[in-house]
Amino acid sequence: QRDGWAGRADDRIEERGVKMMVSDPEAIRIANNKYNLYDFLLQKSINPLKYSRIAPGTVTQLANEFEKPFVIKNDEGAGGQGTYIVAETESGIREDDKKFYLSLSNFFKDTGLYIKNGSTIISEYLPGDEYSVDTLSYKGRFFYGVIRKRFKSVGGLALESSVVEDEALLQLAARIVQEIGLSYVNNLQFKVSQSGSYKMMEINPRVPGTIKLSIAAGASIILDA
Repeated sequence: QRDGWAGRADDRIEERGVKMMVSDPEAIRIANNKYNLYDFLLQKSINPLKYSRIAPGTVTQLANEFEKPFVIKNDEGAGGQGTYIVAETESGIREDDKKFYLSLSNFFKDTGLYIKNGSTIISEYLPGDEYSVDTLSYKGRFFYGVIRKRFKSVGGLALESSVVEDEALLQLAARIVQEIGLSYVNNLQFKVSQSGSYKMMEINPRVPGTIKLSIAAGASIILDA
């Protein structure tokens, strides 16, 4: 995906009788990289969060520019790998987010432990409820989505979740899918900001591990794909 692999190999794979249920390479380039995704949302004015790539020598300056808590994360990766919520104390951090807590003092003791030059992002912390939206689409044409409110998770996998209805969030997810041009099953993750608006954290441009929850709610999303 990172090197446009799907675009070069899909013909060879389909010659063997295997149907590729994957988005176009450009859609994956945007969706699978958080910096590319945040930049795309900013350009399209789709509820962008505050973010910046951490360049060499800019850590202290950026850390002072962002309100605490702030988030440090890799631009690529799964399961919360390389994600830290940096604050002076755990106060003000959502209970399920505390597993990512890193004290400000420990962060500044050796920032090199947490930052990879050219691939680490700093962003605002979203303190509100977390939602995961499983979507079905084809080349940006949105068919439907299932919204799950996440209560407890380990890494990127939901342990406690319930299906909810939220037309505003569904419309937001649909717009993002349409603008990026995603196909088949994709998983979009949102949280509520300090101001109460939905903001995107990441997209998993694939079938998520917790797809069974959407299927159990009555969505035949795999067969429909």
